[in-house]
Amino acid sequence: MAEVTPAVSDTAFAEYLVEINLISRHELEATRLRKDAAARDGISISLIDEMLRQGLVTQPMLDLVKTSFGATPAAAPKQKIEKRGESQQIGHYALLRLLGTGAMGAVYLAEDVLAGRKVAVKILDKKLTSDSDYLLRFQREARLLMTLKHANIVAGYGFGEAQGIYFYAMEYYQGESLGTILEREKYLPWPRAVDLIAQTARGLRHAHERGIIHRDIKPQNIMLTPEGVVKILDLGLSKNILENDLMIHTRTGTAMGTLDYISPEQARAERNLDGRTDIYALGAMFFHLLTGRRPFEGKSPIQIMSKHLTEPVPDPAVSHPGIPEAITAVIRKAMSKAVADRYKDCGELLAALDQIESSSPGN
Repeated sequence: MAEVTPAVSDTAFAEYLVEINLISRHELEATRLRKDAAARDGISISLIDEMLRQGLVTQPMLDLVKTSFGATPAAAPKQKIEKRGESQQIGHYALLRLLGTGAMGAVYLAEDVLAGRKVAVKILDKKLTSDSDYLLRFQREARLLMTLKHANIVAGYGFGEAQGIYFYAMEYYQGESLGTILEREKYLPWPRAVDLIAQTARGLRHAHERGIIHRDIKPQNIMLTPEGVVKILDLGLSKNILENDLMIHTRTGTAMGTLDYISPEQARAERNLDGRTDIYALGAMFFHLLTGRRPFEGKSPIQIMSKHLTEPVPDPAVSHPGIPEAITAVIRKAMSKAVADRYKDCGELLAALDQIESSSPGN
């Protein structure tokens, strides 16, 4: 679990995460409510541990942020970036404002001065450039984004290095994550949830057909534009099954992904994963969108992981009786413990979702 320096209060550190835009104020307040509810049930958990449990942050993120605790948001990352007029510039990207920070660095809203468009520029933290594993992961994420061209996957525009600063540019759009939407709306009507899952499946089908699996599908990694278009984000844990080097070396033998949506084979840290591990996570996210809760909950990460490995999938219609039986069947098949029992690919899943959509009211 999280290890925050004893001299630093849990509350102060949580407030700092909001200050640097790693989590939103709304997410912090929701975490406080969950912490208080757990306390009333006799369960003592810190704010940071609850954020980890909910998948709002990861331990590597916290380890990185702790090194800059006490700095202002504008101080990260601490690279020297060329000053041009009123803005800072790296390559041909004029940085306009910080959008957020994460485990590997920071993301800025920028102006591509050559193409004349707004982009998001992700900059690898200077301290990580000497770590070959982090640098490889960063380069792979950039390369994969530029390989994938689909309306439901954020587009990558270019990768570069300038004076020791590694960065890549990607599509920028306004919107919010499904995680943020769930915090606000609690759960979604089933026709809307079916549409969002279908869009995500279309993006994943495109990636899977090119040998790329995401390995960290969750509401926080799915953005929704004001026009209602899903965008899959964060390929940092993705894996190209067509490459010989299948794993980041320092992660071999370690379960990767977010526990609330993790497939059994991923929880066991199996090496030979395929697109069906994303289908499992998509089924778990489907359950969450429909009910406002995760399919498996527990007092510790070990309990949650154990339930993914052994317990049957709950019936979402128990708490929300209006959910059609066909949707429950889709979730259960997507979240089958045995890989062979799931949909063989996203195309098969989409066919099942199309049948549900065609039978929904108004069609």
